[in-house]
Amino acid sequence: MNKIRIINKNKLPLLRTFVGLLKRNENHMSKTNPLTKPDTPHAKSKTITLIDSDYQSLEAEEVIHDLILSKIKFLRQKQFSNMERFGHKSAHLSQRASQLQQELNELQQLLDCQNNPEQVLTIQCEIKISVN
Repeated sequence: MNKIRIINKNKLPLLRTFVGLLKRNENHMSKTNPLTKPDTPHAKSKTITLIDSDYQSLEAEEVIHDLILSKIKFLRQKQFSNMERFGHKSAHLSQRASQLQQELNELQQLLDCQNNPEQVLTIQCEIKISVN
């Protein structure tokens, strides 16, 4: 559980109320249906279809390139934030950004081998979110 630092003691009752609401909501969800199936309103996981389409080669490259670069940028910003706030880097964030950069390079090589810019590529991308 994350530690909460209270800056203003006047906000303590508000914090207790918020924690109480969270606990009640958690209890309510577990009592309503403990065996919830995925993708139902009370589920502990959700799958989102982010991309499910056919693209010409150049469009596919742009879609995937922008998506992966956005994630790499997010990881680097988080890394910078950790450096500024805590004075150390996260090995996990660095490793993950490097992995994604490598994946992007390999994908670029694959797409560069395509001789036909009119080639149609099917891209499917799902995101699964699980509550731990």
